[in-house]
Amino acid sequence: MAGLSPSQLEELLQGPALNPPLGVIPNFDNSYTLLPVANAVKIVTTILATLAIFIRIYTKFRIIREIHLEDYIAVAAWGGYIVFIVTTGFDPKVFGRHQWNIRLVDFQIFLYGTYISSISFGLAILSIKISILLQYIRIFTAGTRDLMFWSCHALMWMTVIFYVILLFMTIFLCTPVPKFWNVLETGHCLNMNYVFLATGTANTISDFLIILLPQPIIWRLQMSFKEHVGVSAIFSTGLLACIASMVRLIISSKLLKNNDVTWLTSIMCIPSYVELGAGIITSCLPTLPRFFKTMAQISWISKMYKCFSSCFRSSKSSNSSSKKISERSGRSSWVRNRRRLSMVRVERGVAGSLDGLEGWGDEGEGEDPDAVFPTTRLGDVTTSRGVRNEGDNLKLKNFDEERGVPQVSVIRQGSEATEGSN
Repeated sequence: MAGLSPSQLEELLQGPALNPPLGVIPNFDNSYTLLPVANAVKIVTTILATLAIFIRIYTKFRIIREIHLEDYIAVAAWGGYIVFIVTTGFDPKVFGRHQWNIRLVDFQIFLYGTYISSISFGLAILSIKISILLQYIRIFTAGTRDLMFWSCHALMWMTVIFYVILLFMTIFLCTPVPKFWNVLETGHCLNMNYVFLATGTANTISDFLIILLPQPIIWRLQMSFKEHVGVSAIFSTGLLACIASMVRLIISSKLLKNNDVTWLTSIMCIPSYVELGAGIITSCLPTLPRFFKTMAQISWISKMYKCFSSCFRSSKSSNSSSKKISERSGRSSWVRNRRRLSMVRVERGVAGSLDGLEGWGDEGEGEDPDAVFPTTRLGDVTTSRGVRNEGDNLKLKNFDEERGVPQVSVIRQGSEATEGSN
């Protein structure tokens, strides 16, 4: 670089940070970016993690009034998480874009952000794991030196040693250190992709071990099966962090064969947000029951809760009543339609032969086997004056044009009065 003239150096810095694939033209202004997706994940995880850490602080300071070392470490983890989300994606010109769509001068900004975010990520994830393991020791061992006690200590100190080594490797990856982000600096660097791969592997293994550690103790407690499942679920919420860590590990492995660093590193940031956010929430979960129990005892919060509960029950009752009315209306409609279908059967019989219809009606009670739905034979025709009697004559009246159905008259013996039956 030292032999380049100022104009050549400027041309180099304004060119693409990576040679594009064949047939691809670098687009420095309007290329596709992952920034909107990353920002959405970042906002959700930040809100939830911040809410969880503030509930933990409030519960420990104002309700329990007892502070432990793991509480301070959890706050430090949240601080590392905030630094990580700020230093990733702060420059929309570089984050989430393919490297050939980024100028070399802007790529240096990306590298500097990667340097800071890698250190902050390591500190944050280490603090989260220590905070959770210290809580395990305080909750499950209660001053005893059993297998759980030694297992937690062994995992905690192994995690500390491993991450301290990784942090030193990250900080002093290049000689001199500015060589990490300054492409014009002379010197040499180790392969950062191997550090990403080692970090992802350690995260995945330790996350699963942290989830599995308390399970034997939880299932030995004298509780119902439902309570066992509930307590186990609380301590298993870190499973989301495990899944995110596995996704991060898969992406980091692709960096060994792909030179598109800005694109893959930006993708890797998305599960990293989830992993850190889920880890912070998991470390704060043991304080949540005490917090909500205390909040329920505060008068105005209790009244607000009762108000919402009453509105919910009222809405549910209204929906249930509407459903019952709808069902009742449906049954009434079904009965009317059935009567109408029965009268259609009557019409067909009368149209063939009035005598045949009368003979069919004299067969007595039963069901018409040819009906679409089970229908009652004409022998059971009921009018407002009663059931048809033996010897009554039947007469087909004109169609009721308004209602669109035929009318059958029942003529009583010795009487000319007629009666319509629908």
